[in-house]
Amino acid sequence: MNKFSVLGYGLTALDIIKSNMVNGIIYDIGGTCFNIANNLNYLGEKTAIITRLGADIAGEEIIRVVEDEDKITLIAQKTRVGKTPRIIEVQRMSVKGGRHYFSFKCPQCGAFLPRYMSPTIDWTRAQLANIDINDIKIVYFDRVAPSLKIVLNRLDKRNTIKIYEPCNINYLFRNDWAFPETDVLKLAVSKNDIENKCLNKINQFCRERNHFPVLTLVTIGEEGVWYSINQRENWYYLKGINSNIIDSCGAGDWFSAILIREILDKFVDEIKNKNIESEKNLMRSLNLAQKYAVLSCKFIGARGLTNNVAQKKIQSKNNIGEIINELSITQKINNKLFVNINNKMNYKLCDMCKLELKL
Repeated sequence: MNKFSVLGYGLTALDIIKSNMVNGIIYDIGGTCFNIANNLNYLGEKTAIITRLGADIAGEEIIRVVEDEDKITLIAQKTRVGKTPRIIEVQRMSVKGGRHYFSFKCPQCGAFLPRYMSPTIDWTRAQLANIDINDIKIVYFDRVAPSLKIVLNRLDKRNTIKIYEPCNINYLFRNDWAFPETDVLKLAVSKNDIENKCLNKINQFCRERNHFPVLTLVTIGEEGVWYSINQRENWYYLKGINSNIIDSCGAGDWFSAILIREILDKFVDEIKNKNIESEKNLMRSLNLAQKYAVLSCKFIGARGLTNNVAQKKIQSKNNIGEIINELSITQKINNKLFVNINNKMNYKLCDMCKLELKL
């Protein structure tokens, strides 16, 4: 059996990136859970993901590339009910910097893109029976579903640290049953959410459920991060790092990956004991996470950083500032997906989203 320090549960998707900085369309593997596992792998951590893909060309290509890269253990249920999730990112570079937005409808064929599907309970239980859980120190999840209960129950006896990153604050409020299991909660919000007193809403949410995580983080992009520690309602602010942005997609995933590695290195016992002893140490870790997030904004796509910067270079904590300053906007685009599709398929694919078209 393979051994892992981090087990992820959640979204793996096909990223479809349209940018005015490159010709053509960039295809890559994405989804919050996969991105974090990919980043952790580049940082030297052994990771595995429990996820679900469709039995379609996108799912087949994702599995093929992951197996070829031989870095992440992808435990993926393939199902003919539904298709592999897809996300379209439109990235634009201008004199004001880079910006992006997401689309969940294909502009070419007009199809609504498939969304997240959770693994089934029986399948998840069978996969967990084949996983060595002894070395798993952290379980990370970005989605909540019945099969997640199987994962959390299996790891609960080992006092595994549970990190929950819902895709938005409303998802947290609507899917709250997993929240009492959470040791670390991370949310990404907008500046408007902060102005609308979302921190007070989170405190109220915690009071109503009689549970405050050991560490709660609310990131606001380049504006910074609010955090609370040791199951208290007090909030503290760490200012963000200003930098020229090409594409901020995936910056939050890098923040999460560094946070997880810092917890593994420094805070495992403190979080298990529900007492982070040194706020200064935590601030250093959060600042490091911010630096990696800024670094990732210099590249197109969530995996742009790991596709462009050598692994040995990125593993050094001491030269992140130097790497940020020396980077140019030259992008290395390495499409590995859909390069050897059989032309004899008896169906036609949309040129952009790779969904089957009705003939």
